[in-house]
Amino acid sequence: MVVSNEVDSATSGDAVLTVVEGIFTLTVSTGEGGSVSKSPNQASYVAGTVVTVTATPGVGYNFNGWTGNITSTDNPMSVTMLSNLAITASFVPLPTDIVLDNTNAAVTFSGSWSTGNTAAGRYGPDYRFASTIVSGSASTATYRPAITVAGYYSIYVMYPQGGNRAPSTPFVIQTDDAYIPLAINQQVSGGLGGRWCPKRHT
Repeated sequence: MVVSNEVDSATSGDAVLTVVEGIFTLTVSTGEGGSVSKSPNQASYVAGTVVTVTATPGVGYNFNGWTGNITSTDNPMSVTMLSNLAITASFVPLPTDIVLDNTNAAVTFSGSWSTGNTAAGRYGPDYRFASTIVSGSASTATYRPAITVAGYYSIYVMYPQGGNRAPSTPFVIQTDDAYIPLAINQQVSGGLGGRWCPKRHT
């Protein structure tokens, strides 16, 4: 190796330059409701290594996202190791069925309604029914489920079917971002199986 300046120069023997690559750690953890894995699964990684981290929800849970040094909802997620990192996978409980019957406090009625208990296919011990022919005005029933977990929900309506039921009963599904009018023939497809309505994001 030659070292020089404006005055003189000096020569030494061969020099050896040693480059030490960065070695980094990736710590993955999880809260309640699932497990995490990384591939390759190593204690440390050479700089530039791409590691795949995967979150696996347990029974009754959904993956909710990554937090820590990286915030993301990708799953699996690719991580390029350029520094020490620590990330945590979070999970949320799956939505459970919400059933609103006519006696539920979240159900309100307006107009003229009667109570019956003779028709088969009802959910509880009785049911409400209204006749616009008798009352001369529209009667409405409003169901407001308390949804605590955002997600996609399948909506069903259950009713006792019969030949004297309305062939085009108007229903409206209203969410934070949609207003969906429907007409359901209550002469068919009744009973505990329910009639499926479109599912929407809450």
